[in-house]
Amino acid sequence: MTTHTTLSIDSVRFQLPPCHASEPDSQDIQYQEPEVGFIGSGIEPRSELIVVTGRPGVAWGKDANLGEETGLVAVDRHTIGSIMRPKWTKSNVVVSEHLTKLPESAQRAYAQAIIDKLKPER
Repeated sequence: MTTHTTLSIDSVRFQLPPCHASEPDSQDIQYQEPEVGFIGSGIEPRSELIVVTGRPGVAWGKDANLGEETGLVAVDRHTIGSIMRPKWTKSNVVVSEHLTKLPESAQRAYAQAIIDKLKPER
C-alpha cells in the first residue's frame, strides 16, 4: 500500500532576496556588442572552415600537423583563437578558446566575425 503525503503550499514559504539600491535594474543594463578583431597578415579566405575548441581542440591540433599560425582572433583585446592553414586541407582551422574562455554573450559575434573574415563556402 502506497502512502501519499499532501504538502500544502501554505506550509512552504518562498521569499525572494531583497533588491538593494546598489543593484541595477534590468532596464539599466545595456548590452554592448563585443569587439572582435584579427591579428596577422597571413589570414586569407579558404573554401572550408574547421573550428575546434578547448583542450580537446588543442589535443587534436597537436596530432593534426596544423603548421604555422597565420593569425589570431581577439575579442575585446583578449586572444581567443588561433587561425591555422594546414597544407593537408583546403580549410582554415580555428583553434578556439585554448588560451581564454569566451563568455556566452560574445559567442555569436565571435562566430559571425570568423565566418565573415574567412568566408568559407561550407
